Parts: sequence; C-alpha cells; structure tokens
Amino acid sequence: MVFDIQQQIEQVLKSIDETDLDLSIQMSRDFPASMCDIHHGQVYKNVVRSLEEESQKRFISLTCNIDGAAVYTSSEQSMWAFTACLNELNRSIRFDMDKIIVSVGRKKPSRKIMQKMLKPIVSSLHKLEQPRLYQISDYSYQMLRIYLIGVSNDKPANSLVQNQPEPNALYGCSKCEIPGKTVAAKLFATPNQSAKISMTYVRIFPTSKGRQPEMRSNARWCDI
Repeated sequence: MVFDIQQQIEQVLKSIDETDLDLSIQMSRDFPASMCDIHHGQVYKNVVRSLEEESQKRFISLTCNIDGAAVYTSSEQSMWAFTACLNELNRSIRFDMDKIIVSVGRKKPSRKIMQKMLKPIVSSLHKLEQPRLYQISDYSYQMLRIYLIGVSNDKPANSLVQNQPEPNALYGCSKCEIPGKTVAAKLFATPNQSAKISMTYVRIFPTSKGRQPEMRSNARWCDI
C-alpha cells in the first residue's frame, strides 16, 4: 500500500509553525567545521552546491528507514514500512509520529516484491525533486524541492532494498566483491540469558595484506 508522499509532506508542512522549519543553512556558503546535524554532512552540502545556479534553491531533505515489525507478540506476520522524516524540522519535533511520512506493506516481501514496492516510491521521489509550491503553517508559502539524501536500515533490510545476498551469504558484503568465509564464534551469555556459552558461525570478509578488494559499483555490475 503506497500512500501519497507529496500529500503527506504537504500535511506536515501545513501543520507546523513557520519557526519549526529551518532552511537558513541552504543560503549560506559557510558550513560548521564540526557536524552537529545532518545539514552539516557531505551529502547535504553537495545538494546545496548543486543548486547554486538554480533560481529555486530551497529544498526539504528526507532520511528514510525500511523495516519490518511484528503485528503482535509471537506472530510470524509482520508489517513492512517505509518511513521518512523531514530533516529541516527542529529536532524537538522531527521524529514525532504525526511528522513522519509512511508507506506500508503487509508482510516481509521477497526481493521481487520489494522492488515492486519501491518502484512507485522512487518514481514519486523523482517527481518531487522539481520545485513545487508548499504551504508552511497557516500563512507562509515556499517553492521547495524534495530530496531523499539518506537511508538508515539494518543489514537484512538493506539486502532486500539493494537486491543483494543476505549479509551472512557468499558475497554478502554490500561494499566489496569478497566472497567471505564462515568461521566459528563463541556466543557468550548475557545477564538475561543462561550462563551457558554456545557456538555459532558468522561470515567474515577479510582482505589480504597489500591487496585491496574490488569495490562494488554500477560499472562492475554491468561487467559481471
């Protein structure tokens, strides 16, 4: 089920006070030396610089998460949700439930279904990169672009989103082309578990001394 992303963003912007939205850093050429918020990161700076020659420079950036949650305790049924926050909102309200953009699926998807779920979301996000007029609070209006600049997922969700092997599978590293190897690892007890030490197996991706691994890229994917 894909909810209208643009409509949700419009509702969030209309519901806030004008002072809750900070776009001032987008008009500045000076960025702080230290990183205190996502606005000070390299990706954000790159977006600001890419719009320097544009007439409409202001934008809203999104950080999203894709993950599953059990419908109820001890249930194999889960709901998979695409959620996104508006980074320009003050942090005091940025992660409030009524300020979050949502799209949901009813269960853990296969890789094929995940790609179908993402297709309309990606299409919508591409369209939102063009400037549109948005109402902010009751009396203010701004021409804004929307950019997705960050995704925060756990590794199983990343493997689904990026259509890659599971992180514990052969070639499961999302950054390199090392097949990896399985090694034994001791699983020590925690205060909430029994004192028994058990053995498990994990996949690691070691590099040889003096030999840099081949990094994954679109160009390499086409070659392979």
